[in-house]
Formats: sequence, C-alpha cells, structure tokens
Amino acid sequence: MGAENGILESLYVNVFSSPQIFLVFLLFFFAAVALFRSNHERQLIVFMVRSQVGVALIEWLANKGRNLWIFLADFSILLSFGGLGGFFLSHNEETRKNLPKAMSLFGLIFFLLSLFLEQPFFGASIFAYSIIVNRLGIRDSRYDFFSSSILLAIGSSMVFTLPFSLLIGFFGLPAVMIVVLVTHGFNILSSESDLPGISPMLPSTKEGNVGVSFPGYDIFIPWWHALTAIFITLAVHEGFHGILVRCSKIPLKSTGLLTVISIPIGAFVEPDEEELKKHPSWERMRVFSAGPFANFVAGLTAFIFMISLGALIGGYYYANGMLVQNVMEGYPAYDVIPQDSVIYSIDGVPTDGWDSYHTLSQSLIPGDNVELNTSKGFYSLKLAENPNKEGVGFMGVIITENQVLKDDVSARFIGVINFFIDGLYWIIFFNINIGLVNLLPVLPFDGGRMFKELIEALKISNVNVSRILYIVLASFGLLLLVNMLPLFKLILDYIF
Repeated sequence: MGAENGILESLYVNVFSSPQIFLVFLLFFFAAVALFRSNHERQLIVFMVRSQVGVALIEWLANKGRNLWIFLADFSILLSFGGLGGFFLSHNEETRKNLPKAMSLFGLIFFLLSLFLEQPFFGASIFAYSIIVNRLGIRDSRYDFFSSSILLAIGSSMVFTLPFSLLIGFFGLPAVMIVVLVTHGFNILSSESDLPGISPMLPSTKEGNVGVSFPGYDIFIPWWHALTAIFITLAVHEGFHGILVRCSKIPLKSTGLLTVISIPIGAFVEPDEEELKKHPSWERMRVFSAGPFANFVAGLTAFIFMISLGALIGGYYYANGMLVQNVMEGYPAYDVIPQDSVIYSIDGVPTDGWDSYHTLSQSLIPGDNVELNTSKGFYSLKLAENPNKEGVGFMGVIITENQVLKDDVSARFIGVINFFIDGLYWIIFFNINIGLVNLLPVLPFDGGRMFKELIEALKISNVNVSRILYIVLASFGLLLLVNMLPLFKLILDYIF
C-alpha cells in the first residue's frame, strides 16, 4: 500500500503540480482517445495514421528537379556504402554516368573540410586525385570499387584514424556505427563502461519541464525542441524517399505518422510496394538511400545555421576571467577551488581571457605556491606538474572563458538567439544519429534494404543471399543485445 501511495504521489508531483506538464499530458490523452475511436490502422497500441498531406508537394518537387534528385541519390549511395557503393554504381549502366561527378563532389567536399581543418594542401591533393581518377575514364566495377574506396579512406583520414578510415573507405558510413557499437560492447563486457550503447527515447520531466530523455544518460530535451527536431528529421527523411519514388514514376499512395498510442515514433511515405518491386535494382537503391542522406544534409544545414548564430551573438560578450568548469581529483585545486568560480588573476597577473591565461600558465613552475583571486575568494595552491607537459605547473582545473554580456545588449534578445541555437543543436543530434542508425545493414532499416541490393549485385544465388542476410541479422542482434545489457540492469534496479 505504501509503494502504491509513493507512485501516486510521484505521479501528482511530476504531472499535476505543473500547469505546463499537465496541459501536455491532456493533449496526449485526448489525442490517444481520438486515435482509438478513429478508423486508422492499428496493431495493439501502434497506429498508422495515413493522409494525403505533402503528396502534392512531393510530386511538385520531383517534377521540378528530377535530374538533381537522381544525382543526389547516386551520390548518397557512394556516401552510404563507400567502395561497395562505387561498385554498385559502376555495375549499373544507368548509375555509372553519375559516378565520376559523385567522386568529384566528394573531392570538393574533402577540400572544403581541409580548409576548415587547416590542411589545404592535403585537401587539394584529394580533390586532384578525384579529378585524375575520373579523367582516366576507366569504367570497370573493380576499378571503381578501389578508386572510390581510396578516395573516401584518404579523405576520412583527416578526421579518423587510418584503420577506421579504411573501413569507411571500403564499407561507407555503416562502419562508423559498427565500430562504435563493437567498441562499446567490448567496454561493457570488460566492465569498463556501465552506459548502454543503445537507449530508447522516453518521456520525462526535469525541474518542472516536460521533455524526453534517454535512460542511462544525462540527456534531457525539452518537449518543444524534441517535437521540432523529430518533425524536421522525419519530414526530410520521408520526403526525400517520396521524391525519389516519384522520380522513378512509382505511384505514391499516402504519407503518414506511426505512433505508439499518441506518441509519434516515426513517419512514412507509402509507395505502391508491388510496383516498386518491379522496378530495376538501381531505382530501388536510390529510393532507399534517399532518406538517410536527407538527414545528413539537414544536420549539416542546421550546423551551419548554429555556427552562424553563435558567431552573431559572440560579438555581444566580452571575456572577464576564467570560469572553472570542473576540478580534477588528485590535483591541488581539488576540494579547494569551488566549481563555477571565476579566476580573475594569478599572483596578481590578470587572467582576462584565453590568451592571457595561456601565456601565464606556461610560465608556472611545479612546486611553486600561487595566489588566486576568484569570484569566491582568495586561495593559495602549491602547483603539481602538468601531466601533458613536463616542467610546467598545474592546478588541476578544467576552465573556459567567463563570457559576460555587454551592458547595452538586451538579455532577452540573447535568450531568444540561444533558444534557437539549442533547437538547432537537437536538430543536428536527431538527424545525424537517425541517419547513421538507418544505414545499419539490417532489415528493416534503409541500410538493410540497400545491403540486400548490394549483395544481389554480386550475382550470388538467392539461397546464399538469404543466408548472408540472416547471418548479418543474427550478428547485429547479438551486438545490439550486448549494448543493451546496462539498460536491462537499469530496469532491474528500478523494479527491485
């Protein structure tokens, strides 16, 4: 009886004590009632809410830029499966013509990335390689497999380690998720990590706000940001699927939402599946690759806007000291310098920003006593040695510039800009993660359907194709199960 009272009390505190949360709760409740009373297709508590919303727009977009959409779909095949994608494009007469342009675009993208990473000569070399390979004009599946693999591997090496880059070169972006899941799985089995590699998104509350979170992680997304990001993620993903469906002259029956009760968990465009099966493999491949690619483009676009807004408001702040974000256990500042304090000077020398602090910190000597003037008082420390640089003193603080808003700037204006920056961050988060997950080579993900088309292009018998798909599915099932072990522990700890 006591446990029941505790649950009821928790429900009241989390839902009914906050007007905002209570209104959201009512919204989902009445939406659920409406769904159960409707004629929408239902499997237990999962609904398929079909409509014609967006069909006309998809049709219009497909007609306006058909050649562009088809090229982008072929480019996404190369992005999605690297060298294997290059092999597939070269293997088909209709897609072969776009492979040189797709490789050249990759070379240009890597060159632009090299400018951002301050490696222009390396990026220019990659771009030159992509042009030379295409000028050779050899259109052989094996040649295109290796040339595209090398291009993606060398370009990826600007960001990743060489072994990781080689995997991306040969197998494309699924290698990213596979390496992350395998590495995290080993860490779980060796007890080096107690975080789940996979965690579901669940409704939750934090400090009177309603939103979503991921069990096992300290991530909370307010509901307005979550709904906006999910809507954009699903709209661009399914919209681009729909555009490629119509570019292939396949009828589009409907669009819609997939919900658990009244909580949206997905969206869909519904092509005529029987008609889709009759079309050539390369047309199906274009349709399957379109969704994840659209998510990556949406994520990149949101990133550009977020950086632009960050640069905009950066001019409205000035540095006033160094903010202590954290202190490192076992070093002088631990249990001495309070977290979130601001260091204004060290031994009387001002630390106004990064430049002055960096210059001063390099002159500190291990064993010396220093006096710190902070926002929370004066402190004296005996310096340890910097673990990353011999002969340099170290306090053991993790710091950043303390940014202060200029007096003539409206805090409300900055708050609005920060609201949009936060929203863009979550749009990036959802689009990139959902795009990568959708490329996993297992059904029912888009990557699984693409992988089936890839291995069928290798002229393997239907029996062996089925065996390969089952082996891959079983392997990924085991990998996902290992990554979910900490999640099972969280559930058991909660129940018992």
